[in-house]
Amino acid sequence: MPPQLALVLCLGFIVWLFAKDRESRAALSPGLWIAVIWVAILGSRPVSIWLGLGRSMATVDDYVEGSPLDRMVFLSLVVLALMVLAKRGLRWREVVSRNKALLLLYFYFALSSLWSDYPGVSFKRCLKDLGNVAIVMIILTEEDPLEAMKALFLMCAYLVMPLSALFIKYYPDLGRSYSVSGEQLFTGAALSKNELGSILVISGLFLFLALLDRRKGLDAAGRRKAIAPVLITLALMAWIAHRANSMTSLVCFAIGAGLLWGLRRSFLQRWVNHLGLCAAVAAGLVMAYQMFPGFVGSILQMMGRNPTLTGRTDIWNLVLAEHTNPLIGTGFYSFWLGGRVTKFWQMYSFHLNEAHNGYLETYLNNGWIGVGLILALLVSAGRKIKDSFLSGGNDAAIRLVLLIIGTLYNLTESAFNRMGLIWFALLLAVVEYPGRSSREQPMEPAEQFSSAEEETQPELHPDFSNS
Repeated sequence: MPPQLALVLCLGFIVWLFAKDRESRAALSPGLWIAVIWVAILGSRPVSIWLGLGRSMATVDDYVEGSPLDRMVFLSLVVLALMVLAKRGLRWREVVSRNKALLLLYFYFALSSLWSDYPGVSFKRCLKDLGNVAIVMIILTEEDPLEAMKALFLMCAYLVMPLSALFIKYYPDLGRSYSVSGEQLFTGAALSKNELGSILVISGLFLFLALLDRRKGLDAAGRRKAIAPVLITLALMAWIAHRANSMTSLVCFAIGAGLLWGLRRSFLQRWVNHLGLCAAVAAGLVMAYQMFPGFVGSILQMMGRNPTLTGRTDIWNLVLAEHTNPLIGTGFYSFWLGGRVTKFWQMYSFHLNEAHNGYLETYLNNGWIGVGLILALLVSAGRKIKDSFLSGGNDAAIRLVLLIIGTLYNLTESAFNRMGLIWFALLLAVVEYPGRSSREQPMEPAEQFSSAEEETQPELHPDFSNS
Protein backbone atom coordinates (compact mmCIF):
# COMPACT_ATOMS: atom_id res chain seq x y z
CA MET A 1 0.00 0.00 0.00
CA PRO A 2 1.40 3.44 -0.89
CA PRO A 3 2.33 5.47 2.23
CA GLN A 4 0.08 8.35 1.11
CA LEU A 5 -2.96 6.08 0.95
CA ALA A 6 -2.05 4.56 4.31
CA LEU A 7 -1.92 8.06 5.79
CA VAL A 8 -5.38 8.93 4.47
CA LEU A 9 -6.82 5.67 5.77
CA CYS A 10 -5.13 6.19 9.14
CA LEU A 11 -6.58 9.68 9.53
CA GLY A 12 -10.01 8.39 8.53
CA PHE A 13 -9.70 5.59 11.07
CA ILE A 14 -8.81 8.08 13.82
CA VAL A 15 -11.87 10.18 12.95
CA TRP A 16 -14.02 7.01 13.11
CA LEU A 17 -12.59 6.10 16.52
CA PHE A 18 -13.31 9.58 17.88
CA ALA A 19 -16.84 9.50 16.47
CA LYS A 20 -17.58 6.11 18.01
CA ASP A 21 -16.15 7.26 21.32
CA ARG A 22 -18.37 10.35 21.19
CA GLU A 23 -21.43 8.09 20.90
CA SER A 24 -20.62 6.37 24.18
CA ARG A 25 -20.10 9.43 26.38
CA ALA A 26 -21.20 13.02 26.91
CA ALA A 27 -19.36 15.82 25.14
CA LEU A 28 -16.13 16.96 26.73
CA SER A 29 -16.15 20.26 28.55
CA PRO A 30 -14.13 23.06 26.89
CA GLY A 31 -11.70 23.05 29.82
CA LEU A 32 -10.93 19.36 29.47
CA TRP A 33 -9.64 19.91 25.95
CA ILE A 34 -6.65 21.66 27.55
CA ALA A 35 -5.82 18.42 29.30
CA VAL A 36 -6.40 16.45 26.09
CA ILE A 37 -3.82 18.58 24.25
CA TRP A 38 -1.35 18.32 27.14
CA VAL A 39 -1.63 14.53 27.35
CA ALA A 40 -1.48 14.17 23.56
CA ILE A 41 1.87 16.01 23.58
CA LEU A 42 3.20 13.95 26.49
CA GLY A 43 2.05 10.81 24.70
CA SER A 44 3.73 11.58 21.40
CA ARG A 45 6.22 14.30 20.49
CA PRO A 46 6.79 17.96 21.35
CA VAL A 47 5.04 20.46 19.09
CA SER A 48 8.37 21.69 17.73
CA ILE A 49 9.18 18.18 16.50
CA TRP A 50 5.77 17.77 14.84
CA LEU A 51 6.30 21.07 13.04
CA GLY A 52 9.88 20.21 12.05
CA LEU A 53 11.25 23.10 14.10
CA GLY A 54 12.81 21.15 16.97
CA ARG A 55 16.46 20.86 17.81
CA SER A 56 18.31 17.71 16.77
CA MET A 57 19.56 17.17 20.36
CA ALA A 58 22.89 16.20 18.87
CA THR A 59 24.95 18.16 21.41
CA VAL A 60 24.88 18.72 25.17
CA ASP A 61 24.02 22.39 24.57
CA ASP A 62 20.86 21.33 22.74
CA TYR A 63 19.67 19.55 25.86
CA VAL A 64 20.46 22.59 28.00
CA GLU A 65 18.72 25.12 25.75
CA GLY A 66 15.62 23.10 24.88
CA SER A 67 12.97 24.50 22.55
CA PRO A 68 11.52 28.01 23.06
CA LEU A 69 8.44 26.98 21.07
CA ASP A 70 7.73 24.02 23.34
CA ARG A 71 8.22 26.17 26.43
CA MET A 72 5.68 28.64 25.06
CA VAL A 73 3.19 25.87 24.26
CA PHE A 74 3.38 24.35 27.75
CA LEU A 75 3.27 27.78 29.40
CA SER A 76 0.19 28.74 27.36
CA LEU A 77 -1.60 25.54 28.35
CA VAL A 78 -0.79 26.09 32.03
CA VAL A 79 -2.05 29.69 31.88
CA LEU A 80 -5.27 28.54 30.21
CA ALA A 81 -5.65 25.80 32.84
CA LEU A 82 -5.24 28.34 35.66
CA MET A 83 -7.86 30.58 34.06
CA VAL A 84 -10.32 27.68 33.86
CA LEU A 85 -9.58 26.69 37.45
CA ALA A 86 -10.13 30.27 38.61
CA LYS A 87 -13.49 30.32 36.82
CA ARG A 88 -14.44 27.04 38.49
CA GLY A 89 -13.58 28.50 41.88
CA LEU A 90 -10.84 26.00 42.73
CA ARG A 91 -10.10 26.03 46.46
CA TRP A 92 -6.29 26.11 46.42
CA ARG A 93 -6.16 26.10 50.20
CA GLU A 94 -7.95 22.76 50.18
CA VAL A 95 -5.53 21.44 47.55
CA VAL A 96 -2.53 22.44 49.65
CA SER A 97 -3.95 21.08 52.92
CA ARG A 98 -4.76 17.69 51.37
CA ASN A 99 -1.48 17.31 49.45
CA LYS A 100 1.23 18.31 51.92
CA ALA A 101 3.57 15.50 50.85
CA LEU A 102 3.37 16.57 47.20
CA LEU A 103 3.80 20.25 48.09
CA LEU A 104 6.89 19.46 50.17
CA LEU A 105 8.34 17.41 47.30
CA TYR A 106 7.98 20.24 44.79
CA PHE A 107 9.27 22.80 47.30
CA TYR A 108 12.42 20.72 47.74
CA PHE A 109 12.79 20.27 43.99
CA ALA A 110 12.62 24.05 43.48
CA LEU A 111 15.06 24.61 46.34
CA SER A 112 17.50 22.08 44.90
CA SER A 113 17.89 24.17 41.76
CA LEU A 114 20.03 26.52 43.88
CA TRP A 115 22.91 24.03 44.02
CA SER A 116 22.57 22.89 40.42
CA ASP A 117 25.36 23.65 37.95
CA TYR A 118 22.58 25.07 35.78
CA PRO A 119 20.22 26.74 38.31
CA GLY A 120 18.17 28.57 35.70
CA VAL A 121 17.57 25.45 33.62
CA SER A 122 16.83 23.39 36.72
CA PHE A 123 14.27 25.87 38.08
CA LYS A 124 12.51 26.19 34.72
CA ARG A 125 12.25 22.41 34.49
CA CYS A 126 10.75 22.32 37.98
CA LEU A 127 8.12 24.93 37.05
CA LYS A 128 7.33 23.02 33.87
CA ASP A 129 6.86 19.82 35.87
CA LEU A 130 4.62 21.67 38.32
CA GLY A 131 2.40 22.52 35.36
CA ASN A 132 1.31 18.86 35.42
CA VAL A 133 -0.52 19.57 38.68
CA ALA A 134 -2.54 22.37 37.10
CA ILE A 135 -3.64 20.03 34.31
CA VAL A 136 -4.48 17.32 36.86
CA MET A 137 -6.71 19.80 38.68
CA ILE A 138 -8.59 20.45 35.43
CA ILE A 139 -9.55 16.77 35.42
CA LEU A 140 -10.38 16.60 39.13
CA THR A 141 -12.66 19.63 38.97
CA GLU A 142 -14.75 18.15 36.16
CA GLU A 143 -18.35 17.25 37.00
CA ASP A 144 -17.37 13.57 36.87
CA PRO A 145 -13.59 13.25 37.31
CA LEU A 146 -13.55 9.51 36.66
CA GLU A 147 -15.33 9.80 33.32
CA ALA A 148 -13.09 12.73 32.41
CA MET A 149 -10.04 10.60 33.17
CA LYS A 150 -11.32 7.75 31.03
CA ALA A 151 -12.19 10.04 28.11
CA LEU A 152 -8.81 11.76 28.28
CA PHE A 153 -6.65 8.65 28.02
CA LEU A 154 -8.93 6.88 25.54
CA MET A 155 -8.67 9.83 23.17
CA CYS A 156 -4.91 9.73 23.58
CA ALA A 157 -4.92 6.02 22.72
CA TYR A 158 -7.19 6.54 19.71
CA LEU A 159 -4.77 9.15 18.39
CA VAL A 160 -1.35 7.72 19.24
CA MET A 161 -1.86 4.00 18.54
CA PRO A 162 -2.93 4.38 14.86
CA LEU A 163 -0.21 6.97 14.23
CA SER A 164 2.41 4.72 15.81
CA ALA A 165 1.38 1.78 13.66
CA LEU A 166 1.40 4.02 10.56
CA PHE A 167 4.86 5.41 11.28
CA ILE A 168 6.38 2.00 12.04
CA LYS A 169 4.91 0.33 8.96
CA TYR A 170 4.90 3.01 6.27
CA TYR A 171 7.07 5.89 7.50
CA PRO A 172 10.17 4.26 9.02
CA ASP A 173 12.02 7.59 9.06
CA LEU A 174 9.44 8.75 11.62
CA GLY A 175 8.62 5.52 13.44
CA ARG A 176 11.99 3.83 13.70
CA SER A 177 15.48 4.74 14.78
CA TYR A 178 18.85 3.03 14.71
CA SER A 179 21.64 2.89 17.22
CA VAL A 180 25.24 3.45 16.14
CA SER A 181 25.69 -0.33 16.24
CA GLY A 182 22.86 -0.70 13.71
CA GLU A 183 20.18 -2.07 16.05
CA GLN A 184 16.70 -1.13 14.86
CA LEU A 185 14.46 0.51 17.46
CA PHE A 186 10.73 1.10 17.06
CA THR A 187 9.56 4.45 18.38
CA GLY A 188 6.15 4.91 16.74
CA ALA A 189 4.66 8.34 17.39
CA ALA A 190 7.09 8.88 20.28
CA LEU A 191 10.72 9.94 20.15
CA SER A 192 12.22 6.84 21.75
CA LYS A 193 11.48 3.20 22.45
CA ASN A 194 11.12 3.88 26.18
CA GLU A 195 8.65 6.72 25.62
CA LEU A 196 6.64 4.47 23.32
CA GLY A 197 6.63 1.86 26.09
CA SER A 198 5.11 4.29 28.61
CA ILE A 199 2.40 5.19 26.10
CA LEU A 200 1.61 1.52 25.60
CA VAL A 201 1.24 0.96 29.34
CA ILE A 202 -1.12 3.86 30.12
CA SER A 203 -3.13 3.68 26.90
CA GLY A 204 -3.42 -0.09 27.21
CA LEU A 205 -4.73 0.09 30.77
CA PHE A 206 -7.48 2.54 29.88
CA LEU A 207 -8.40 0.57 26.78
CA PHE A 208 -8.70 -2.56 28.92
CA LEU A 209 -10.77 -0.62 31.46
CA ALA A 210 -13.10 0.53 28.67
CA LEU A 211 -13.41 -3.08 27.51
CA LEU A 212 -14.48 -4.15 31.01
CA ASP A 213 -16.96 -1.28 31.30
CA ARG A 214 -18.62 -1.57 27.92
CA ARG A 215 -19.33 -5.27 27.99
CA LYS A 216 -21.84 -4.83 30.80
CA GLY A 217 -25.49 -3.79 30.59
CA LEU A 218 -25.85 -4.30 26.82
CA ASP A 219 -27.24 -6.99 24.60
CA ALA A 220 -24.92 -8.93 22.30
CA ALA A 221 -25.34 -6.55 19.35
CA GLY A 222 -24.88 -3.45 21.50
CA ARG A 223 -21.87 -4.96 23.19
CA ARG A 224 -20.15 -5.71 19.87
CA LYS A 225 -20.82 -2.18 18.65
CA ALA A 226 -19.54 -0.58 21.84
CA ILE A 227 -16.34 -2.59 22.17
CA ALA A 228 -15.35 -2.74 18.49
CA PRO A 229 -13.23 0.48 18.56
CA VAL A 230 -11.60 -0.63 21.80
CA LEU A 231 -10.75 -4.12 20.52
CA ILE A 232 -9.30 -2.79 17.26
CA THR A 233 -7.13 -0.29 19.11
CA LEU A 234 -6.01 -2.98 21.56
CA ALA A 235 -5.04 -5.16 18.60
CA LEU A 236 -2.96 -2.29 17.20
CA MET A 237 -1.36 -1.85 20.60
CA ALA A 238 -0.49 -5.55 20.76
CA TRP A 239 1.17 -5.40 17.32
CA ILE A 240 3.17 -2.30 18.29
CA ALA A 241 4.21 -3.87 21.61
CA HIS A 242 5.37 -7.00 19.77
CA ARG A 243 7.53 -4.94 17.42
CA ALA A 244 8.91 -2.72 20.19
CA ASN A 245 9.67 -5.69 22.48
CA SER A 246 9.62 -3.55 25.63
CA MET A 247 9.56 -6.03 28.52
CA THR A 248 8.99 -3.35 31.17
CA SER A 249 5.88 -2.13 29.38
CA LEU A 250 4.52 -5.62 28.76
CA VAL A 251 4.99 -6.67 32.40
CA CYS A 252 3.46 -3.46 33.75
CA PHE A 253 0.48 -3.73 31.42
CA ALA A 254 -0.08 -7.38 32.35
CA ILE A 255 0.03 -6.56 36.07
CA GLY A 256 -2.20 -3.52 35.66
CA ALA A 257 -4.79 -5.35 33.55
CA GLY A 258 -4.84 -8.22 36.01
CA LEU A 259 -5.43 -5.81 38.88
CA LEU A 260 -8.22 -3.99 37.04
CA TRP A 261 -9.96 -7.32 36.50
CA GLY A 262 -9.23 -8.68 39.97
CA LEU A 263 -10.29 -5.60 41.92
CA ARG A 264 -13.84 -6.23 40.72
CA ARG A 265 -13.87 -9.55 42.55
CA SER A 266 -14.12 -10.33 46.23
CA PHE A 267 -10.95 -12.38 46.54
CA LEU A 268 -8.69 -9.46 45.50
CA GLN A 269 -10.82 -6.75 47.07
CA ARG A 270 -10.11 -8.29 50.47
CA TRP A 271 -6.36 -8.06 49.83
CA VAL A 272 -6.58 -4.27 49.72
CA ASN A 273 -6.82 -4.49 53.53
CA HIS A 274 -3.25 -5.82 53.41
CA LEU A 275 -1.88 -3.25 50.96
CA GLY A 276 0.95 -2.31 53.34
CA LEU A 277 2.04 -5.93 53.67
CA CYS A 278 2.01 -6.38 49.89
CA ALA A 279 4.15 -3.27 49.51
CA ALA A 280 6.61 -4.57 52.11
CA VAL A 281 6.90 -7.92 50.29
CA ALA A 282 7.51 -6.12 46.98
CA ALA A 283 10.21 -3.98 48.61
CA GLY A 284 11.77 -7.15 50.00
CA LEU A 285 11.92 -8.69 46.54
CA VAL A 286 13.66 -5.59 45.19
CA MET A 287 16.19 -5.76 48.01
CA ALA A 288 16.71 -9.46 47.30
CA TYR A 289 17.60 -8.61 43.71
CA GLN A 290 20.18 -6.12 44.92
CA MET A 291 21.66 -8.66 47.36
CA PHE A 292 21.53 -11.70 45.06
CA PRO A 293 21.86 -10.39 41.49
CA GLY A 294 23.35 -13.66 40.26
CA PHE A 295 20.32 -15.70 41.31
CA VAL A 296 17.89 -13.26 39.70
CA GLY A 297 20.10 -13.09 36.62
CA SER A 298 19.93 -16.85 36.17
CA ILE A 299 16.12 -16.68 36.31
CA LEU A 300 16.12 -13.96 33.66
CA GLN A 301 18.37 -16.10 31.46
CA MET A 302 15.93 -19.00 31.78
CA MET A 303 13.22 -16.60 30.55
CA GLY A 304 15.36 -15.65 27.57
CA ARG A 305 16.07 -12.14 28.89
CA ASN A 306 19.36 -10.32 29.35
CA PRO A 307 20.56 -10.86 32.97
CA THR A 308 21.84 -7.28 33.03
CA LEU A 309 18.32 -6.04 32.16
CA THR A 310 19.55 -4.99 28.71
CA GLY A 311 22.56 -3.21 30.13
CA ARG A 312 20.71 -1.37 32.88
CA THR A 313 22.84 -2.77 35.69
CA ASP A 314 25.96 -1.52 33.89
CA ILE A 315 24.41 1.94 33.66
CA TRP A 316 23.51 1.88 37.36
CA ASN A 317 27.08 1.07 38.31
CA LEU A 318 28.38 3.74 35.96
CA VAL A 319 26.25 6.61 37.30
CA LEU A 320 26.85 5.62 40.92
CA ALA A 321 30.58 5.83 40.24
CA GLU A 322 30.13 9.59 39.75
CA HIS A 323 29.90 9.95 43.55
CA THR A 324 27.33 12.74 43.60
CA ASN A 325 26.35 14.32 46.91
CA PRO A 326 24.47 11.46 48.61
CA LEU A 327 22.27 13.76 50.69
CA ILE A 328 21.14 16.45 48.26
CA GLY A 329 22.27 15.30 44.80
CA THR A 330 23.19 17.55 41.89
CA GLY A 331 19.99 19.63 41.81
CA PHE A 332 16.62 19.02 40.19
CA TYR A 333 16.96 17.32 36.78
CA SER A 334 20.62 18.39 36.58
CA PHE A 335 22.62 15.16 36.54
CA TRP A 336 22.32 14.73 32.77
CA LEU A 337 23.78 18.14 31.96
CA GLY A 338 27.29 19.35 31.31
CA GLY A 339 30.50 17.33 31.33
CA ARG A 340 29.02 14.14 32.71
CA VAL A 341 26.80 13.71 29.67
CA THR A 342 29.69 14.30 27.29
CA LYS A 343 31.64 11.52 29.00
CA PHE A 344 28.70 9.10 28.90
CA TRP A 345 28.04 9.79 25.23
CA GLN A 346 31.63 8.88 24.43
CA MET A 347 31.17 5.55 26.21
CA TYR A 348 27.90 4.51 24.56
CA SER A 349 26.74 4.20 20.98
CA PHE A 350 23.64 6.26 21.81
CA HIS A 351 22.87 9.43 23.75
CA LEU A 352 22.40 8.10 27.27
CA ASN A 353 20.24 10.59 29.20
CA GLU A 354 18.61 8.59 32.00
CA ALA A 355 19.58 6.11 34.69
CA HIS A 356 16.78 3.65 33.75
CA ASN A 357 15.60 3.63 37.36
CA GLY A 358 13.39 6.37 38.74
CA TYR A 359 14.58 5.96 42.32
CA LEU A 360 18.23 6.06 41.30
CA GLU A 361 17.51 9.04 39.04
CA THR A 362 15.95 10.88 42.00
CA TYR A 363 18.98 10.00 44.13
CA LEU A 364 21.37 11.41 41.53
CA ASN A 365 19.42 14.65 41.18
CA ASN A 366 18.12 15.16 44.72
CA GLY A 367 19.96 12.72 46.97
CA TRP A 368 18.49 10.62 49.76
CA ILE A 369 16.26 13.53 50.75
CA GLY A 370 14.57 13.42 47.35
CA VAL A 371 14.20 9.63 47.47
CA GLY A 372 12.71 9.86 50.94
CA LEU A 373 10.20 12.49 49.83
CA ILE A 374 9.19 10.40 46.80
CA LEU A 375 8.66 7.34 49.01
CA ALA A 376 6.73 9.42 51.55
CA LEU A 377 4.44 10.64 48.75
CA LEU A 378 3.83 7.09 47.52
CA VAL A 379 3.12 5.75 51.02
CA SER A 380 0.81 8.65 51.86
CA ALA A 381 -1.07 8.22 48.59
CA GLY A 382 -1.34 4.48 49.13
CA ARG A 383 -2.99 4.95 52.52
CA LYS A 384 -5.47 7.49 51.19
CA ILE A 385 -6.36 5.40 48.16
CA LYS A 386 -6.81 2.34 50.37
CA ASP A 387 -9.22 4.29 52.60
CA SER A 388 -11.08 5.52 49.53
CA PHE A 389 -11.32 1.98 48.17
CA LEU A 390 -12.68 0.58 51.42
CA SER A 391 -15.24 3.38 51.71
CA GLY A 392 -16.47 2.92 48.14
CA GLY A 393 -14.76 5.69 46.19
CA ASN A 394 -15.62 5.13 42.56
CA ASP A 395 -12.18 6.02 41.19
CA ALA A 396 -10.15 4.21 43.87
CA ALA A 397 -9.53 1.08 41.80
CA ILE A 398 -7.95 2.86 38.83
CA ARG A 399 -6.00 5.14 41.18
CA LEU A 400 -4.61 2.11 42.99
CA VAL A 401 -3.59 0.49 39.71
CA LEU A 402 -1.88 3.66 38.47
CA LEU A 403 -0.04 4.00 41.77
CA ILE A 404 1.22 0.41 41.66
CA ILE A 405 2.21 0.59 38.00
CA GLY A 406 4.00 3.91 38.48
CA THR A 407 5.92 2.46 41.42
CA LEU A 408 6.93 -0.66 39.50
CA TYR A 409 7.71 1.06 36.20
CA ASN A 410 10.35 3.20 37.89
CA LEU A 411 12.34 0.11 38.87
CA THR A 412 13.72 -0.22 35.34
CA GLU A 413 12.86 3.15 33.75
CA SER A 414 13.17 6.77 34.86
CA ALA A 415 9.70 8.29 34.99
CA PHE A 416 9.58 10.33 38.21
CA ASN A 417 9.55 14.07 37.52
CA ARG A 418 9.85 13.61 33.77
CA MET A 419 7.39 15.05 31.28
CA GLY A 420 5.74 11.78 30.31
CA LEU A 421 2.53 9.79 30.66
CA ILE A 422 3.72 7.61 33.57
CA TRP A 423 4.50 10.58 35.83
CA PHE A 424 1.33 12.42 34.78
CA ALA A 425 -0.81 9.34 35.48
CA LEU A 426 0.93 8.88 38.83
CA LEU A 427 0.17 12.49 39.78
CA LEU A 428 -3.44 11.93 38.74
CA ALA A 429 -3.55 9.02 41.17
CA VAL A 430 -1.92 10.72 44.17
CA VAL A 431 -3.44 14.21 44.11
CA GLU A 432 -6.32 14.59 46.57
CA TYR A 433 -9.20 17.00 46.07
CA PRO A 434 -12.56 17.23 47.88
CA GLY A 435 -15.21 15.23 46.09
CA ARG A 436 -13.00 13.33 43.64
CA SER A 437 -14.22 9.99 45.05
CA SER A 438 -17.54 11.04 46.52
CA ARG A 439 -19.69 9.29 43.96
CA GLU A 440 -20.00 5.96 45.69
CA GLN A 441 -21.61 3.13 43.82
CA PRO A 442 -23.98 0.41 44.97
CA MET A 443 -22.59 -3.03 45.47
CA GLU A 444 -22.99 -5.49 42.63
CA PRO A 445 -22.66 -9.23 43.12
CA ALA A 446 -18.98 -10.12 43.03
CA GLU A 447 -17.57 -13.29 41.60
CA GLN A 448 -19.07 -16.28 43.41
CA PHE A 449 -16.79 -18.76 45.08
CA SER A 450 -18.89 -21.10 47.17
CA SER A 451 -22.43 -20.49 48.28
CA ALA A 452 -21.63 -21.43 51.88
CA GLU A 453 -18.77 -18.94 52.05
CA GLU A 454 -20.80 -16.15 50.50
CA GLU A 455 -23.68 -16.71 52.90
CA THR A 456 -21.54 -16.62 56.02
CA GLN A 457 -18.93 -14.01 55.08
CA PRO A 458 -20.13 -10.48 54.29
CA GLU A 459 -18.58 -8.65 51.40
CA LEU A 460 -16.07 -6.13 52.61
CA HIS A 461 -15.81 -3.84 49.62
CA PRO A 462 -17.92 -2.68 46.71
CA ASP A 463 -17.55 -4.00 43.19
CA PHE A 464 -16.10 -1.11 41.23
CA SER A 465 -17.84 -2.09 38.04
CA ASN A 466 -17.59 1.42 36.60
CA SER A 467 -14.11 2.28 37.84
